[in-house]
Amino acid sequence: MSQRRSGNRTQNNQSQSPKETVDTQEVANEVVRYLICRTGDHLIISKAELNRNVIHKSGGNYNKIIEKAQDILRNVYGYNLILCDKGNSKEKYYILSTILPYIKDSSETEENLDDIHRVLILLVLSHIFMSNNNVSDTSLYAFLNNCGIDVTLKHPLFGQVKDYINKVMVKEQYLIVEIDSITKKSIFKWGMRAEKEISKMAVLNFVCEMYKNKQPEKWVEQHKAAKEQPYENYVLGSSEQKG
Repeated sequence: MSQRRSGNRTQNNQSQSPKETVDTQEVANEVVRYLICRTGDHLIISKAELNRNVIHKSGGNYNKIIEKAQDILRNVYGYNLILCDKGNSKEKYYILSTILPYIKDSSETEENLDDIHRVLILLVLSHIFMSNNNVSDTSLYAFLNNCGIDVTLKHPLFGQVKDYINKVMVKEQYLIVEIDSITKKSIFKWGMRAEKEISKMAVLNFVCEMYKNKQPEKWVEQHKAAKEQPYENYVLGSSEQKG
């Protein structure tokens, strides 16, 4: 009788394996739905938040679930799920970045707002990068003013530029803003989304075009930083530019 019971227990344990696989896939589907809903406005999702709200009941299958979710996001939705460190914090954060190129509809007659703002993002990040990733708000606004963009006025294309920089770009993690302890000025640096999405080599090439015929290698520190940047998911530029 004991042997029969033991055999039944073994059969029951074996029959649980398929269900565990199904559960892992179901949780991965829930992760995908959660991420797409939460990152619609380019928000970041902490690893702790994702674990707390979606994956907490999955036992020790966290990595397997994330891998399945990454496959779904990449192959079905055209997103890359990227794990990031936020500054000096030990916390890990995820961002969703599109891997699909933007294709303008031939019926579109007005300028795409995202494209317009991408130009502004490129200008801002270019100045910060060429200033060794550390500029004051005064320096940044003066640079934009030299480009014909007065941040104190509503721009006909970019709108309220100062608000976009300090609110949207910071919120979407294109920028990190810190307060200098001595001058009390705002200091801007590249945020983690910029680090993962924007090719520094492409930015350097853009700057060289502005200076006309100046080679990227002439900017020694910036060229070194661009070559050392790890490839993640460049929206601007590609791995081919990292030569």
